[in-house]
Amino acid sequence: MSGKHFSGRIGLIGGEPTLHPQFREILELLQKEERVTNAVIFTNGIRMDETFDITKEEKFSVLLNLNSPADIGRDSFEKIQENTDVFVNSLHKRRSLTVGLNLYKPDMDCSFYKEFLRRFDVHVARLSITVPNHSLSSGFERFYEMKKLAYDLYVDLLYDGREVIFDCNMPPYCVWTEEEMKKISLIQSGRFADRRGFTLGCSECNPVIDILPDLTAVRCFGMSDSTKVKLSDFRSVDQLYKYYMKTADSRMVKIPSLTKCPACTYFRKKQCYGGCLASKNVQ
Repeated sequence: MSGKHFSGRIGLIGGEPTLHPQFREILELLQKEERVTNAVIFTNGIRMDETFDITKEEKFSVLLNLNSPADIGRDSFEKIQENTDVFVNSLHKRRSLTVGLNLYKPDMDCSFYKEFLRRFDVHVARLSITVPNHSLSSGFERFYEMKKLAYDLYVDLLYDGREVIFDCNMPPYCVWTEEEMKKISLIQSGRFADRRGFTLGCSECNPVIDILPDLTAVRCFGMSDSTKVKLSDFRSVDQLYKYYMKTADSRMVKIPSLTKCPACTYFRKKQCYGGCLASKNVQ
């Protein structure tokens, strides 16, 4: 497949992609494929060392999804630190490393994450609030529950000198109080030309197409159940992207997540999707 939305960048995601029995062979194919200029490996980091002989090359980068040692055990966490040390200091690939954290409960201890970033002087931090439970009628309960943790961590990381990327499921404009918005604006002022953290007044997402092992495609993992199609039915990535914009995004962005959404300027201009589109599948 080809198309303007294929920019030479490809991601390997799971589950845990390093557990795939042909993971090395997949990397070797990407290594030889000239059309792929950047291959991002989404991994927990435990088995990174098994393919350093390939991933040391410039085209490979890593998005390390870091988990707490309280959840995965001290031995596994130390193994991740050992692998990161090699990747950053021996292979000199600090600029090819992003460390992510999924925010899944409002009282979670994030100190291990901040310490990890400092230890390896990682420049880019990725945060994401986990996708809302489909038993909820709206994801907004989740945003109100998680916003203090997300805000506090965001501020700490900025003051620590990190560039913060806030991934999908970004809190909509209306969950913030006026005081919180002023604080966010003040903190962001003069820091980065491209604000990729909290974007006040804009909470939208475009299709992030995932290709599954059986060569079916989904708009994103959050909408896997409702957007699965055969990859062979499309001539290009561009055609597939347009298909999702027409059949999923253009329809679901019009569905209000709350009764107050239709009166919101950002919702009417389609600058706010009203939270994760996956939460609208229940409506």
